[in-house]
Amino acid sequence: MIPIPPILIRWAVLAGLGAAMYGYGLITGINKAEREAEKFQDRARAVGQAATARKVRVERNQTHINKDTDDAHAYGLGLLRSARRLRDPGAGTGSRTLPPVPAPSPVTGPAPADPVPAPSGTPARQPDPAPKPADLEFECSETTLMYLDLLNAWHRQTSAGEDDAQ
Repeated sequence: MIPIPPILIRWAVLAGLGAAMYGYGLITGINKAEREAEKFQDRARAVGQAATARKVRVERNQTHINKDTDDAHAYGLGLLRSARRLRDPGAGTGSRTLPPVPAPSPVTGPAPADPVPAPSGTPARQPDPAPKPADLEFECSETTLMYLDLLNAWHRQTSAGEDDAQ
């Protein structure tokens, strides 16, 4: 018959077996955690590289759109200025000269109020001369061209960002 070991030996064997199982689980868990951490770092690195590549693409695209917008605006402004030179009465003879811009119709409105006298010793302020209608038309044309070019650039930038985000 096999002698039964004393109770302390049984407990020592069970404690050793428990410690071995705990150690095996601990080592396995640490290895698994390290593998998951490496996978996470790899995914984070890949996301970072993709974000950097996207940023470079967006910046390149925005630079291209800005250059196109600048070129288009300069071209349109050149056309406007050429048209203005042709429209000026002294620009040329024959069919190249466009008719002058008609004068604006007089504006009727409320009667002007009595002017407030200037304090004594202050020189009288001369009224600003009214701008020519052709100058106003040209300035409005330039402003409208600039607005349209900026609006076009904004739409292109927005759609380029949406296309790249997908």
